[in-house]
Amino acid sequence: MKKIVGTIAAIALAASSAFAGANLGMGFNRGFFTPFAWDGAAKAGISTSWGAEPRVGVSFSAASEDVGVVADAKFDGGAVAVNDNAYIWVKPASWLKVQIGQSFDDTLRGNGCFGSWDWLRPGNILGEDLTFVRVCENPLAGAYAPLQGAIVMVDPIEGLHVTAGLRTGYGSDAWENLAKKIQVQAGYTIPDVLQIKAQWIGNGDNGVINAAVALKAVEGMTLDVGAFINTDSANTNPVSIAAFWGMGFDAVSVNVNAKVTLAKDDTAATKVAAGAGIGVDLGNGLSCGADVRYSQDFQKDVNNDPKIAFAAWLDKGIANGTLGVAVQGAMKTDLTTFDASDFTVAVPVRVQCFF
Repeated sequence: MKKIVGTIAAIALAASSAFAGANLGMGFNRGFFTPFAWDGAAKAGISTSWGAEPRVGVSFSAASEDVGVVADAKFDGGAVAVNDNAYIWVKPASWLKVQIGQSFDDTLRGNGCFGSWDWLRPGNILGEDLTFVRVCENPLAGAYAPLQGAIVMVDPIEGLHVTAGLRTGYGSDAWENLAKKIQVQAGYTIPDVLQIKAQWIGNGDNGVINAAVALKAVEGMTLDVGAFINTDSANTNPVSIAAFWGMGFDAVSVNVNAKVTLAKDDTAATKVAAGAGIGVDLGNGLSCGADVRYSQDFQKDVNNDPKIAFAAWLDKGIANGTLGVAVQGAMKTDLTTFDASDFTVAVPVRVQCFF
C-alpha cells in the first residue's frame, strides 16, 4: 500500500512539474438570442456581435521566464477550430521578444470601441484600430486576422516599443514579397501623459503611413488622434483622419469617435463617420447606456443617403459574466445578421462570460 501511495505521489509531483506555468481558461464567450427583429420581414436568431455564430472559446498558455506557447480554440457553430493565437514566443534578451506562428502585437493599438460595438454591430460603426492599426495579417482590411509569420518586438529603453511584422504565411515566401508586406511600427509612452507612435504598412509596391498621438494627461480621459496616408498615387481616398475621446465622470462615462476619409477628386466620395455614447453605472451590478452612429458619403452630383444606427441597453453583472437586453435600430445599414433596410430594428438578449 505504501508503495502504491508513493508511486501516485511521484506521478503527481512529476505532472505538476511538467505543467508548471501552464494555464487553461475558457477565455472570451459571447452569445445573442434575438427573439424579434425586423429588416423588411419579422425574424429571430442567434449570433454574436460580428457574425452568426455565438463565440465559445478556450485558451491555453504555458511559459517559463524566457519561452512559452499560446493557443486559442473556438467552438463556434459546433465546430472546433483555431481562433486567433497559435504561436511560440522566446525572449533571448530582456529587451527582445520573438513570436513565431500566428499572433498579434496590440501594444500600440489605437481603438475607439464603446457601446453598440459589443452588441449587434451596425454596418457603419467605428471601433477597433481606429487611430492606429495593430500588427496583424490584414492591417489595411479590417485588422481582425492574426499575422502568419514572425513578429519581432524590441523594447530597448523604458517607454519605447518597436515592432516588425514579417508576413510569410505558413511555409515560405520570396524575400521580395516579405519586404513588400512588412509592417514596422514604433511608439514612445510617457505614463499618464501621452503616447506618440508611427508605422509603415507595406502594401505591394506602395504602402500606408499611419501616425497617432494619445493624450492621457487628464485623469480619466483619453484623447487619441491618428492619420493614415496612402502612398499609392492611384488611390482615390489617400488620406484619413480619425479620433477617439473618452471621459469618465464618477458613475458616468462618455465616448465619441469620428473618421473622415478625404477624396482625391470628384471621381470619389469623401467619407464621414461618427459615433457618440454614454454609459451609467447604476450600482449593484446594474448598468445602462445608449449610443448613436452616423455615416455618409459626399460626392459632387451624387446623392448618398446617410446611414444611422442607435441603441439603448441594460446590463446585469452575474458572477463572471453579464446578462443584458437592448433595443437597436438602423436606417440604411445592417445589424450583424439582420439586413439593411429603410428601418431595421432588433431586440437582442446578450449573455457573456469570462474565465
